[in-house]
Amino acid sequence: MKDLKIYIYRDSDNKDLTKILSWFLKILPETTLGTHDVQFAWEMTLMSKADLSSFSEISQVETKYFLIILGLLERVNSGSICLNLDTDLDFFEFLFSKVEVEFPFAFDVKELVKDFERLMQNQLELIENKNKLRENNENAEKNKLESAEIGIKVDRQQFLFPSKPMIYEDFCLYLEKHYLLREKMKKKIYHRLQKEVVRDWSGNLNDLFLQSEDAQNSLNDDQKLAVHRALEQPFSIITGGAGTGKTTVIKSIVNIYNKMNETNSFVPKIALAAPTGKAANRMEQIIRAQSGQEIPPEQRPRTIHRLLVYMQKANAFYHHRNNPLDYDLLIIDESSMVDTQLLDSVLEAAKKIKHIVLVGDANQLPPVKSDSIFFELVQNFKNNKSSALVTVLKKSYRQRLEDKGKGRNIYQVAEKMKKWDGTQNLYSDAPLAKEDTLDFDEFIKVRNELKMIKYEGVEQIVEQKLIPTILFQWWELFVKPLFDFILTEKIILSENGEIIISEKLEKVYHKLVENCVLCITNGGKTGRKYINSIFHHFYLEHLKNLQNNNELQVEKFNLNQKFLHGEPVIVKNNDYYRNIFNGDVGITIEVEIQEKKTDDKFEQEKKQMVVFQYHNGFKVFPFDKIRENLDLAWAVTVHKSQGSEFKNTVLILPPKETSLSSRQLLYTALTRAKQSALIIGKKQIIKKSLQNNQLKSSINLN
Repeated sequence: MKDLKIYIYRDSDNKDLTKILSWFLKILPETTLGTHDVQFAWEMTLMSKADLSSFSEISQVETKYFLIILGLLERVNSGSICLNLDTDLDFFEFLFSKVEVEFPFAFDVKELVKDFERLMQNQLELIENKNKLRENNENAEKNKLESAEIGIKVDRQQFLFPSKPMIYEDFCLYLEKHYLLREKMKKKIYHRLQKEVVRDWSGNLNDLFLQSEDAQNSLNDDQKLAVHRALEQPFSIITGGAGTGKTTVIKSIVNIYNKMNETNSFVPKIALAAPTGKAANRMEQIIRAQSGQEIPPEQRPRTIHRLLVYMQKANAFYHHRNNPLDYDLLIIDESSMVDTQLLDSVLEAAKKIKHIVLVGDANQLPPVKSDSIFFELVQNFKNNKSSALVTVLKKSYRQRLEDKGKGRNIYQVAEKMKKWDGTQNLYSDAPLAKEDTLDFDEFIKVRNELKMIKYEGVEQIVEQKLIPTILFQWWELFVKPLFDFILTEKIILSENGEIIISEKLEKVYHKLVENCVLCITNGGKTGRKYINSIFHHFYLEHLKNLQNNNELQVEKFNLNQKFLHGEPVIVKNNDYYRNIFNGDVGITIEVEIQEKKTDDKFEQEKKQMVVFQYHNGFKVFPFDKIRENLDLAWAVTVHKSQGSEFKNTVLILPPKETSLSSRQLLYTALTRAKQSALIIGKKQIIKKSLQNNQLKSSINLN
């Protein structure tokens, strides 16, 4: 930050601008922006000086220009593909609400946008004048081609900043790379939709449904429609909230597609993929649990990067337009986490694929610092003549009457947040004595005291000073009882070098990962790092007490390690060599290993390891080999929790408003839980977050 300030002050003679920048850097942690974003906006502003020279109040216009570019970068980081100057004014209102030092001059949001429009008109006229001069040049045709190659398209609807990577069109400001990628994506989707699907089977799809136990016994009407569309169209989308049976539909699509070809010589080639390893593993676990059968190796879910075969040294994919994927059916789960660039790479390599099916929850968080392409596609297809491409699964299996006050409450509150327009009431005025009635499932239950928390449905504690006490209660209730198992378990390696996982250790693993504390930020007193340090302290003190009392033979464990025996850890980055992925959760353990010291003698040696669950059991890795790729996982960010499902969660809100918190973040956090979701934070923060809608459609596929 200090280096950035020096760099910026050195390169600017605009005192007004440097004063505002100095103020802005103070609130930077409360936004989605980073110092690299500020530097980019600054450099673009400096490059604009020549274009701004016709304005008498250049100092003010330059400052507004800087703020507009910051607004664009904030929208991009929040998941939008552009800054819509007609509707996306929340960021600027947030900025001006944070003003603690007076701006050098007065202006409001509307004036900011109006002046930027005037600036665009002025620059557009300059470009048009330059083009007229160019047309008089003897090399006019050559220059015109060169302009087309760099993306300059001059008309009243679109404008590419001269020598700057931004495009302005129809009140929307884009980064050039996003605009051009969006246009390329539209062409690929249209091309795919023009394809006529050649059926690889004879007979009627309805007949196959009648023969399928899946369709007869478990699919509702929306799910059956989703299967029909997936197997009859070259491109389709299936979207639905938590508990609507999206993975059940995936399993049915695969089963019926395989059944189509049982009597033919044609063997279908099916690929299942997801954006993360955790999501791919979860898809496989659910399909195996529902079907009771192993998935054929060639159809096992994998990451999109593995599907396309990412080559790290070349920073490119092995499969592309000239080396396409060789499959008949491709299904991508958790598609809300796929960004435009990655989806474009899939479509680029998919010309041989007959059916592409995107599956996900369109209302979840968009990919980190990327656009929400899945939401954009759903909105566009639902609202035009291509609506038959999208199937919305409406029935939630968490709406069962027996889940009253638990899963049903979570579902109804999440649905209310998803459709938030400012008029809904999240809190009931009815007395708490009536909360066992069905109607109470629509509301968040506010608990004024710690002893009132039931860990059922959606509850809220507004006093953040109670965070350490609540976390200790959580520790005592959900975590501490597990360690009587793991601390008394002797873990050894078998003769072939594989760990022997007992039923006790397996139980601890499943119990430990079924409850989770969720944070919005990484830093601060409500952030992931600090909350993890609290739990680490709880566990360390528990071990010390046991050691001092000579209980459970705790003295055998090393208490001076960064990660203690039994602590949950999360993988930070994909590790394709070891087949562990960003978001995977494991447990650190100390293992006794027999090492041969002499010809006739073996000695026991303790070694720290990390155990992860896979589709076919557990795998263990030496801690030293992956320690730099691990973080504690008592608490994780909401972004990291995507693709996971927990029994109980705690969501810790920041103490004050931040643009990091949004409607989609609250919705995603709530829908991770099946039984209880406890929110710690102020009602005002929830309200402000709901007003921050990060999913706004900007792609027009008409």
